[in-house]
Amino acid sequence: AGRQGGLLGSSPAAITSGSSGISILFADATPNLTLGASSTIDYYRTNAAQTVSALPSGVNYANLTLSETGTTTFDCVKSIPSSITVSGVFLTLNLQTTTLPDPLPPTAVLPGFPSKTLNACNITLTNGATTTIIAGTFDCEPVLGITDVEFAYNTISLYPNPAREVLNVNPSNSIAKIEVYDLLGKKVASNKNAKNVNVSALGKGVYVVKVVQENGSVVAKRFIKQ
Repeated sequence: AGRQGGLLGSSPAAITSGSSGISILFADATPNLTLGASSTIDYYRTNAAQTVSALPSGVNYANLTLSETGTTTFDCVKSIPSSITVSGVFLTLNLQTTTLPDPLPPTAVLPGFPSKTLNACNITLTNGATTTIIAGTFDCEPVLGITDVEFAYNTISLYPNPAREVLNVNPSNSIAKIEVYDLLGKKVASNKNAKNVNVSALGKGVYVVKVVQENGSVVAKRFIKQ
């Protein structure tokens, strides 16, 4: 899908059935390609299944979007056959399903709705990256990396930890929002423009609190719910 800027890989109009993929070609045999913290790779393909590739060793996706618009004859299916890591801010799923016409054409072949992502357990979210689902489903939850993420110039502390009812955050900058995630990456609590979040409804266990500060920096830390 065309974008305002950046790199674009697209198939020729006469691509044949069975072609294995699309490549972006560089003049250098070994190009030095760096994905910045704000970069986004969008896997979009119309009317066919698509495989999301693992990047070279040591290279993670920053932000990743899985998008597609379905039709009456095709599923939107993304497949994650091997381990990938999203280490920026977000993983977005937007596998839209086109509304079926009524009545259906005689030649219509009904797809297996809803649109879905296969082997989503191979996705690991780190550095506080979160999942946004606009449309479609994961066949399993992406894994939330539980390594504490913190910048030397921007520290926070959590108390009490373990917490029973309210978890307080002592930041070095003003807070835009606080979000709490379980270890499967599901958001289970949140609060905006405050220095605490109510966790009383959560079950006992380990959670990750993601603190987004007004200066745009993000800190993620583990805490224990009693």
